[in-house]
Amino acid sequence: MKKNNWIPVWIISMVLELIAIFAIIWGIIYQVEHKVPFGSIIVAIGCVLALVGGFLMSKVIVVLRKKGGEQSMAKYRKKKGTDTWHWCRNCKNSPREDYTERDSRPGSDLCNKCKGKERRSDCTA
Repeated sequence: MKKNNWIPVWIISMVLELIAIFAIIWGIIYQVEHKVPFGSIIVAIGCVLALVGGFLMSKVIVVLRKKGGEQSMAKYRKKKGTDTWHWCRNCKNSPREDYTERDSRPGSDLCNKCKGKERRSDCTA
């Protein structure tokens, strides 16, 4: 996933949550002042918006956890005869042929360029 693709989803979910809070409060006030069921409909709409906003926010949290943790889908490669492991395909030193590959992240000998790309969210796994 490219850098900051989650921001629009985060903004949408926050806007939905704010609208939901406003709708719930306004619906309750309207119902108390006018003593009609229309306020209950607004409260129900607010609750639905709150659920949708919460669902979107949960998706954002999943994306952020994946960005912050180990890249589970990454394949770690090192050229045969060397010790340095690469996982960013856009790293200029990542081996394209004659390499050893593994699924789990090695504990040492990680490529510094891949680490930098990962920190900048510029790593293509």
